[in-house]
Amino acid sequence: MTPQTRLLALLTATFAVVPLPIARGGDTDIPRPEHPRPDFERQAWVNLNGEWQFRFDPENEGENQKWFEPAAEGFDRKIVVPFCWESERSAIHDSSKQRVGWYRRSVTVPESWRNQNTWLRFGAVDWAADVWVNGEHAGAHEGGYTPFEIDITERVRPGQPAWIVVRATDPTDPELPTGKQVGWYTPTSGIWQTVWLEARPARYVAALDIRPENTREGWLVSVAADVRGPDGPCRLRITSPDKTVRSPYDFEGSIESRHGKIIGRLAVQEPKLWAPESPHLYDIVVELAGPDAAAGRDAVRTYFGLRTIERSRLDNLGHESVLLNGKPIYLRGALDQSFNPTGIYTAPDDAFLRRDIELARSLGFNFLRIHIKPDEPRRLYWADKLGLLIMQDMPNTWQQSPRARHAWESTMEGIVARDRNHPAIFAWVLFNETWGLGSGRDYGREYRQDQDTQRWVAEMWEQVKKKDPTRLVE
Repeated sequence: MTPQTRLLALLTATFAVVPLPIARGGDTDIPRPEHPRPDFERQAWVNLNGEWQFRFDPENEGENQKWFEPAAEGFDRKIVVPFCWESERSAIHDSSKQRVGWYRRSVTVPESWRNQNTWLRFGAVDWAADVWVNGEHAGAHEGGYTPFEIDITERVRPGQPAWIVVRATDPTDPELPTGKQVGWYTPTSGIWQTVWLEARPARYVAALDIRPENTREGWLVSVAADVRGPDGPCRLRITSPDKTVRSPYDFEGSIESRHGKIIGRLAVQEPKLWAPESPHLYDIVVELAGPDAAAGRDAVRTYFGLRTIERSRLDNLGHESVLLNGKPIYLRGALDQSFNPTGIYTAPDDAFLRRDIELARSLGFNFLRIHIKPDEPRRLYWADKLGLLIMQDMPNTWQQSPRARHAWESTMEGIVARDRNHPAIFAWVLFNETWGLGSGRDYGREYRQDQDTQRWVAEMWEQVKKKDPTRLVE
C-alpha cells in the first residue's frame, strides 16, 4: 500500500458517517432542530423541519392544475426537510434527475405573535422556489445556495392553521452556479437547509456588517446595521455580556422609504484575538427601537472575533506571507468537498458538523477550503467556535454567458452578505480553476484570449473587495 493509499484509507475511515434515524410520522424528534444562524438569531422562532407532504411534477403541470391550493390532491408522498430529494435522509431518495418537486405542510403561528410580523425563512432551496400561503402566491427566489425570506403576516392568523406550499425547480443547468453537481457528484435538489418561522416587530434589523479593526487607539469594531420598516427616527443599541466590550452603546438613525443604515463603533479593552489556537468570540445583542415603545423592539444575537487578515512581504522573509493578526501563518489545510453519504449537502445533525471541524484539527489542519459551494452557516459557526480557518469558494457555472454571469453575481452577493461576519473565513475564492470562464464547450481555456471575460473577472474581484475589504480574495 502506497503512502497515498494509506492516507486515503485513513481519511475514509475517519470521516465515515453513522446513519441516524430519519424522522417519520408520529416521531417527536425534529431533524436539525438547532437555530440555523447562530450569527444572526432572534429568540422568537419556530422550526419547520420534519415531514412535509410531497410530490414530483415530471410534466411541469402543477401550476396550471393549481397544486398550490390547500385542498389540491395528489400529495401522496412524505419528504423529510431539510434534506434534498436525492438523499437517503429525505425518505424520497430519488436520483432519477427529477426537476420539479412540490412541498406542502400546515403550520400554526403562535398566539404570542399577535403584535409581531411573521416571516417565513429558507436557508437554501436549489435552484428556484415559488411559495404559496393558503393558496396565495407569497414570493419567489432564485439561487440554490442563498437564503431568502417572505413576510407572510397578512396571509396568516396567529393560533390558526395555515398551509404553506413550495414549488422547487432544479434544472442543474451548466449556465447556473452548480459546482460539481454537473456530472461529478449527486445533485442536490429542492430544500436542503432549515425552514423556519420568525417573529419581528415592524421595524427590524435586516442585516449586519461587523468589521473589527486594530487602530492606534486600540481595537474598534464597526457594526453597520441595515434596518427596515416604517419611516421615522430609530435607535440602535448594542450590548455585550463581556465587560471588556464597553456597553451599552446607543446610536441614532432613521428609516426613509422603508430603508435605513445605522453604523455604530464598539471599543474592546484587554482584547483577546481570534486565532485557530485561541478562537475567542465576543457575544453581542443588537437591538432596534423606534419612537413608539408599543411598536416593539427587535433584538438579534450575534458575535464577532478580533482578527486581521492580510498579505505582505515582511523584511526578514524572502517571500510574501499570509498574515493573521500581523504575524505569518503557515497554512496546513485540505480541499473539502463537504459532502456526506446520507444527507449529501446537508449534514445529518449538528454534532456531525462539529465533529468534522474537530477531526480536521486533530489531523493537524488549521484551515479547510470548502470546495465550489458555500457551506451551511452552522458549519461556519463551528469553525468560528473551535478555531479553523476557512477558504470559502463560490459555486461556479460551467459555461459563460450573460445569464451565467447574472446568476453568479447574484449568488456571490448573497453569499458575501450572509457569511462576511464569520471570523473563520479568511479568503473568498471566486472561480475554481477558471471553471466557467471559457465560452462554449472549451471552458477554462478561451478566457486567455477573451478580454471581455478578463475585464469581468477583474470587476468581480473589485466588487468583492469593496463589499468585504477585511479578507483576501482569490
